[in-house]
Amino acid sequence: MSDNTQDAVTLETFVVGEILNLLPVLFLLVAGFFLLEAGSVRSKNATAILMKNILNVSVGITGFWLIGGGIAYGSGPVFGTDGEFYALSAGFNLGAVNLTTWMVGALFALTASSIVSGAVAERSSTESYMWWCLWSSILFYPLIVHWVWNSEGWLAEFGFVDIAGSGVVHSYGAFCAVAAVWMIGPRSERLDATGRWIDDPKSLVGHSSLMQSLGTVLLVAGFYAFNGTSVLTISFDEPDVVQYYALTLVNTALGAMGGGLTAVLMSRFTGKKVYELTHVNMGVINGSIAVCAGCFYYQPWSAYLLGVIATLVYFAVRKLMNKLQLDDPLDAVAVHGGSGFVGVFGLAIFASDPNNEVVGVIHGEFDLLYKQLVGYLVIAAVGLISTVIVLLPLSLAGYTRVSQEIEADGIDISIGQPAYPEVASKGDFIKFREFLTSQNVYSDFEEHRTAFQAWLSKEQRGTVGIAGNIPGASNIPPQGQQNASTSQTQDLSDKKHEAINVPAGNGVTDVGDEAQDSDPSTGLGTSNKQRQSVRSETSTTQAPPKVINTNKRRESMRHPSTSGAVTGANLGTSSVEGMTPSPQSSRAGTYLSRVDPSSQF
Repeated sequence: MSDNTQDAVTLETFVVGEILNLLPVLFLLVAGFFLLEAGSVRSKNATAILMKNILNVSVGITGFWLIGGGIAYGSGPVFGTDGEFYALSAGFNLGAVNLTTWMVGALFALTASSIVSGAVAERSSTESYMWWCLWSSILFYPLIVHWVWNSEGWLAEFGFVDIAGSGVVHSYGAFCAVAAVWMIGPRSERLDATGRWIDDPKSLVGHSSLMQSLGTVLLVAGFYAFNGTSVLTISFDEPDVVQYYALTLVNTALGAMGGGLTAVLMSRFTGKKVYELTHVNMGVINGSIAVCAGCFYYQPWSAYLLGVIATLVYFAVRKLMNKLQLDDPLDAVAVHGGSGFVGVFGLAIFASDPNNEVVGVIHGEFDLLYKQLVGYLVIAAVGLISTVIVLLPLSLAGYTRVSQEIEADGIDISIGQPAYPEVASKGDFIKFREFLTSQNVYSDFEEHRTAFQAWLSKEQRGTVGIAGNIPGASNIPPQGQQNASTSQTQDLSDKKHEAINVPAGNGVTDVGDEAQDSDPSTGLGTSNKQRQSVRSETSTTQAPPKVINTNKRRESMRHPSTSGAVTGANLGTSSVEGMTPSPQSSRAGTYLSRVDPSSQF
């Protein structure tokens, strides 16, 4: 074996070994998306986001293994036709280089589909997202990979250049996200009661800046492997591959820092003029994406400048999305679409190839700019059209998003797996208290905890949202109707049911001493004997409508021996008489004033 041949074998072994070492780091991109998305949504949807990302990994790699890899890496100008990459049927005979290339491609496919997951968070159905992921991994994304990264692909032969996916991965995912956001529609909190768009709703703030920041750090770490493995897979047989690899890592770091610092300055001196952590996180990601297309074709200063430009474009696209009334909870389109655009065309401007094979406008070459434009438009068309084709039938059938009840309560509750069970239970208690308030019935937080637990255990939740299960929620008349009905009630002391005044239409029946409220949905019945007991204890002072002897009833609640007290044991048949109608003075009322259910639960 000659020295040159031995050197080539040694170099290939090094490259393959380095790719294998980078694969676990590359998988940090998946973990980064997990945390970034979960932290950027409200706590009531955190589990659903994590579930969708895990399913994305399962469905995406399965589809890429069965069909997508064959389309991407097989021979042919349009798509792969030979069968060795389909389901990796050649197995061991594919060789180390092809197997590692396939694995890198599969993880890149997951990155593209994760972009859409964040854009349609908090209202898209899991089934529709999985359906789109399947088609993206088996057909549409592999087609773009074949055209750009396969040596026989027509865009590669045309001269379009994208080393690590500013266009192939990020721009494709962003255009898919635009189509998905448009078809699925905005979250309900983005619209006011008249259907008008709300620019910056306070109730839609992400629940964990810590998770979001940890996700950002993992994404940046993953981008070192993302860009590094791309360079190694296309240059494994070139003598300068190690230098290319080293410069790529340097440029990735500089691009990220340029984007992050620009985001700090933009958030401090524009808009709210405060340091916004979310914008800083996105700025770091912007810079990492912007250098993907060129990697080692940039001088360090141009990589840093691309990070700066990418963040400026991010803010512009973010405003544009708001103007177009496209609801993107994670700014996925602004981040990946804006930075992907900068990456594709930044290469055409700043490319500086030592071998003069890829040269940009700053060096007097304009051919690459035209080629990049054609490639970018092709990628955009595939992303938009494919997503519309896949989601349109589901949209017409009403399967692209969850119901309004589930969206309001949180998708986590609908699947019975809240990410924060203790917080979710407080949210349930708040909803229960809201129901009681709507009936003009109230009690202290501690006094009614037992009753709430009994009600919650009685409800068979887990497949539907809480709002649809609140006792009597569908029968609660508007507040105005309640007042109208109570104003017609005669003196309570002259009535058989003087201890409680029920709005008209609540179906109270009077059948002997044991008659009870007949509304089965509330589970809060009241017997006549209990009412008589209340009359014997209460003062003769006229109570306001639906108010139950405000002072003495509070004492009866605090002494279990009193007949009107409510306990968990008699919740199904006992009265709500024992509840104190004093929301202003109750500790629970104070608790509610500190918590915004729409933003936290």
